[in-house]
Amino acid sequence: MAALNGTWVLEKSENFEEFMKELGVGLILRKVGNTVTPTLIISNNGNEWSIKMRSTFKNTDDNFTLGEEFDDETTDGRKIKCLYNLDGDKLICEQRDRKTRALQVTAVRSVDENGKMVEVLTCKTVVAKRYFKRVE
Repeated sequence: MAALNGTWVLEKSENFEEFMKELGVGLILRKVGNTVTPTLIISNNGNEWSIKMRSTFKNTDDNFTLGEEFDDETTDGRKIKCLYNLDGDKLICEQRDRKTRALQVTAVRSVDENGKMVEVLTCKTVVAKRYFKRVE
């Protein structure tokens, strides 16, 4: 899925505050989340992937193998199990609570016809979209 490889900067978000609210993120972290402009650095070598998020708030590094669940911690501090898979041209991540195994978030990343990366985030019935432009 070479189309996702590269460096991406957030351009705009839709419904992101409502998404964070549904997820249980507190007011102050929601305000921070809406003002931060993260950069994502995505690369892969076959089924081995790396997604690095850089921002003025927090940096994260996820290295994973498609189809293999791993422990992770979100930027808001939730401890989760994460599972990535490809579905055609979409990279799909399922985030589940480590203890209850309940699905918390589904994140789908793909590149649209204009060359923008679109991230669709779903928590229960709330859907947010984030749009990124390629910088490298």
